[in-house]
Amino acid sequence: MASCGVKFSAYPNYEQANVFSQWIGCARVIYNCKVAEDNQNYKNFKSTGEKSSVNQAYSQFKTAEREWLHQCPSQILRNSSSNWYTAKQRFFRGLAQNPQIKKKGVKDTVLLTNELFSFKDDINHDGTITKKLIIGTKTKKIGELKFNAHREFGIPQQIVLSKKNNKWFVSFCYEVEGNKKTEQELLEEYSNLAEESLKELTVGIDRGIAIRQITKGHRSQPLSERIQQLNIYIRGWIGYFHLTKTENLLKNLDSWIRHRLRMCLFKQWRKPKTRVRNMMKLGLSFEKCKAYMCSKRYWYKSQLLSTNYTINNEFFILNGYSGVHDNWIKFRNII
Repeated sequence: MASCGVKFSAYPNYEQANVFSQWIGCARVIYNCKVAEDNQNYKNFKSTGEKSSVNQAYSQFKTAEREWLHQCPSQILRNSSSNWYTAKQRFFRGLAQNPQIKKKGVKDTVLLTNELFSFKDDINHDGTITKKLIIGTKTKKIGELKFNAHREFGIPQQIVLSKKNNKWFVSFCYEVEGNKKTEQELLEEYSNLAEESLKELTVGIDRGIAIRQITKGHRSQPLSERIQQLNIYIRGWIGYFHLTKTENLLKNLDSWIRHRLRMCLFKQWRKPKTRVRNMMKLGLSFEKCKAYMCSKRYWYKSQLLSTNYTINNEFFILNGYSGVHDNWIKFRNII
């Protein structure tokens, strides 16, 4: 069995949104109380040498000052305490940092286990079956939470409700049939493939690492080859996210990539006289080229007005750079 994760947009009504916000706040309070309790226990250990157990108990935080915690389902509080305990165990194993205080508005989420939700099949007029998400317990029923299921999915054991910029989302993982290969099996399978076969299997979707690796200035590589590799990832990225409406964000991303390419050029032109000679070939006067005589500060040089004027957008278009925004426009016109 293999796991598959999905994230859907959710549309709670006014009352449901208030309840979910209260749940998020209660879960954050329990998590922060466990963090504060753990920090206090550590201070006591440093002063007295007395060790305290690390557990998932949370009932001590339901005091008279926090009467509103009694209105929240106990499963929410239990899950929040369990999340802290899991994070603490990961810290002990060296897999993560020590759990920190959660701030409101940074990552507002709440974990719901299968006692708090259920999926029910609903038959439409055309005979198709859709799944309804019902939230609540026997004593506190919230009702149906509407969400946009843009793909088919399985039944999960737990879901996460999250809120960001007044928009709600529901995300979860579910099991799918199929044999999940181990790292050793994947290594043996792909090590026997030729380079051309590996390129055919590669999907050009950037995860925030590929562009930085391609535009590393320390790699001795012609600009044309670097741009050719960039175009492959950009086309794949736009093919996946072509429905986005953040046009200004794409323009800013384009500008950042061009700055990275300019930085690569300056790193390749290591000697000051080489930078001056190449900038003069591009049409810059000798007086303005004096700013490029210092040996380092490559990123700073890539943002100078004279650099943007000389190594401009037309320069990269002539060298084959297609651009994020231009590819997005092409996809939008095709669709």
